[in-house]
Amino acid sequence: QTVVQIASHFVLTPGNDDFSYLLLGGKDTELGTGYKLSMADFSADRNLHIEGTKLFTLSACQTGAESRRDDGVVMEGMSEAVLEKGAEAVISTLWSVNDASTSALMADFYKLWVGSEGKLTKTQALRHAELDLLHEIIKPGPESTSKGGPTSFENPYYWAPFVLMGNWQ
Repeated sequence: QTVVQIASHFVLTPGNDDFSYLLLGGKDTELGTGYKLSMADFSADRNLHIEGTKLFTLSACQTGAESRRDDGVVMEGMSEAVLEKGAEAVISTLWSVNDASTSALMADFYKLWVGSEGKLTKTQALRHAELDLLHEIIKPGPESTSKGGPTSFENPYYWAPFVLMGNWQ
């Protein structure tokens, strides 16, 4: 079954799907800035087919955050757009995330989920991975701590922004 993991940057401009985007490599690289796939373009692209994707992970900053227009109307977030395109489940984030902790959490999550051969649901694997950071079973590596990064991932900032929507099994 198909699993998609996008570890990139996401810029959320509340209330404006044209200026909220995933930063990807590709067509706009002549300036070294990458390709900006806006939420508006993602939603409107009829050639983008992700139906049946078992899990679509958007581990970039704020991919699951709420977006509001100035008049207070709540707009669809990136995670909802992915579900509407046909993914069965999506993991996204509620706030800006740390690269080192996100990488550690995602590696642990996939090791637990895939390694369980169906014994753990996606929700259980995500919970266990989050607890591994909280209880310091997973710690920052020397490459992170030597650059002034965190010495522990126990603070909820590092593990709590990850949410699972859709089919949790």
